[in-house]
Amino acid sequence: MVRRVQTMLLLAAALAGTASAASAQAAASSYDALAGRRRGGQRLWVTDTAGHEVSGRLERLSSDTLVLRGQGVRPFAASDVRRIRARDHDSIKNGTLTGLVAGGGMATAWCVAAIADDSARVDARVECAEGFTVFPALGALAGLVVDTAIPGKMRVVFQAPPPDAAPRVSLTVRPLLSARKKGVAVSLAF
Repeated sequence: MVRRVQTMLLLAAALAGTASAASAQAAASSYDALAGRRRGGQRLWVTDTAGHEVSGRLERLSSDTLVLRGQGVRPFAASDVRRIRARDHDSIKNGTLTGLVAGGGMATAWCVAAIADDSARVDARVECAEGFTVFPALGALAGLVVDTAIPGKMRVVFQAPPPDAAPRVSLTVRPLLSARKKGVAVSLAF
């Protein structure tokens, strides 16, 4: 019986370890690079060069124009957009597997308690079978519900290249003081 519990725990740990990790992608810097990553109808948050953010569903995307449908249809030229964000799709698989493993742990505790009970009123085999039937199923259901309720992470999918600006020049002046010397350190960077 102990061997069976160990096998179940190892199986649950192996299932939890197979949850796939989301692959991170760098933000696109052109509409052409963004086109292959976004699908029509996806909700996007667009920040224009003035800093105003507008959300809507992607209607159309070409190399120079993005069209959102929110409260009306709104086109955005590539030169007018600073940043575009989207919410990642979160698979419910990881929450379900986490709940399943937690339920398996509860079932193991239930089974151990049933085996440890010396009274004749408790049949450990029945209690273990019930525990490993009910608890993992309830845990998986709870994990599924919780993971469905939590939205995916917000991610920047487009970042406009910085505008051509005048070169930055900095001037730093620091006093130099010691017991014997006094002076000024000047640095100019450009």
